[in-house]
Amino acid sequence: MTRPRAVLAMNPRLVHAVFDDAALARLRRAADIDTGQVLAELDSARSRDALAGAEILVAGWDAPVVRAEHLPGTERLRAVVYAGGVAATCLEDPAAFAARGVVAANARAANSGPVAEYTLAMILLANKRVLAEERRYRASRTLPDHFGGYAGCGNYRQTVGIVGASTVGRAVLGLLRPFDLDVLLYDPTLTAEQAAALGAR
Repeated sequence: MTRPRAVLAMNPRLVHAVFDDAALARLRRAADIDTGQVLAELDSARSRDALAGAEILVAGWDAPVVRAEHLPGTERLRAVVYAGGVAATCLEDPAAFAARGVVAANARAANSGPVAEYTLAMILLANKRVLAEERRYRASRTLPDHFGGYAGCGNYRQTVGIVGASTVGRAVLGLLRPFDLDVLLYDPTLTAEQAAALGAR
């Protein structure tokens, strides 16, 4: 079976941050791709030739935007796979590509887990006043007031607000469930019952 021709497009410095060696090896097995060639722009003849030969555009952060002027040179393109949250980020007119049958895929679900975990960590640390205490200690080099400085400090029955029941928002809501927190959710697309089902009000 012939492997589809693919090309990478992103900030070249990010390739090894997005793909480890095992992922690059899998990519090379699945597609005819030179993982050493990364398109950081689409204005040179070399980049346009690479794009013209591609059936799959594997894009990431800081990928050059495929504009209307590039459309005549992308007849072979069948898919745009974006390593970030929104594949349309690297397409000036996503509808024009969709009309030609180009499929767009993203890593929103895969990325939402680590983002939600980081968000949870920051919520818990903020309620414990860790960041404020770090700044205070850095300035004063004195221990905190253990008797008067901890009122309201901690996560027990604290109020946490989440704006948007997006993929990340829902993942954060799920991670907050084990904690005794009062979770408020703002999302105009949800009813109170739907918010309650997500563990919020």
